[in-house]
Amino acid sequence: YRSTNGGRTWSAANFGLNDLSILALATSPSFGEDETCFCLAGDGLYRSTNGARAWRAVTRGIDSPAVQAVAISPHFADDGTVFVGTEDGGVFRSTDKGATWKAVNEGLSNLSVNALWVSPRYESDRTIFAGTAGEGVFRSTDGGSTWHHVLTEALEHPAVMALVTDVSTKTLLAGLHPLGIIVTGLAF
Repeated sequence: YRSTNGGRTWSAANFGLNDLSILALATSPSFGEDETCFCLAGDGLYRSTNGARAWRAVTRGIDSPAVQAVAISPHFADDGTVFVGTEDGGVFRSTDKGATWKAVNEGLSNLSVNALWVSPRYESDRTIFAGTAGEGVFRSTDGGSTWHHVLTEALEHPAVMALVTDVSTKTLLAGLHPLGIIVTGLAF
């Protein structure tokens, strides 16, 4: 559903979606100008470039239809970078605003990626975190080209379903299934 008045009223925004089982939404940091957003549905990834009035599937290059997470570069308007995590294919990166995708899994030993987080300083630090099902968290400092395990005891077995960190990327909040939320300091 879409609201243009701060949530007071809503209208359906499903044109072009084949599956209405919506798992996540993400908007461009420049949404006010470019009206770009992404939608994870039960049958894959969709993009809208007109403020969610219409959607198109954007899965060219994504091997797995089970997309579970999406994260957009804070500099999306300039770099066109978007990441998706999949159930069994790992992480895919697009640098053309979602038109095409390439797997970026070097060093990622668990390809079931449930959560992604992109640093607000991505343009300079190229940092991304990926949460997996059962193996904890991986970190990339080169835009997703290579990944390194940043496992802690609490993250060894549960599925990491949500990630967020501060601008320094030294403190990580992880939503774990079925253990709730934990906070941890990371040493790199």
